[in-house]
Amino acid sequence: SLFSPLERKAPFKLDTTSQLDYAWWGGITGHKQFITMADGRVEVPGGDYEIRVTWDDAVRVYLDNELIMDEWSPGKYSFDQSPHRAVRLKLGGEHRFRVEHVELGGFAVLALELKAL
Repeated sequence: SLFSPLERKAPFKLDTTSQLDYAWWGGITGHKQFITMADGRVEVPGGDYEIRVTWDDAVRVYLDNELIMDEWSPGKYSFDQSPHRAVRLKLGGEHRFRVEHVELGGFAVLALELKAL
């Protein structure tokens, strides 16, 4: 575990956006290490989709409270490498996404895209 489940801190930044697509050079306003938590809902027609995620340093992605991507091992990739991964799914109707991201210093990126196939 990267952080104690008992540790609680107030957010130092809150943001509302229609797209999860961030790149941070050297952190966020005085914070070189941080956690990003993102929640969103989407309604889509039935069909095949691909969820694409780019991150640095670690990420978890949940769909309807089910873990669908677990890349919570920041030591797995070289320093400031931005891994990218895609997961194919059948979706239809309303769905909830949750993304958990951790940045441990240096360049940081977090981007999520849902694409119909």
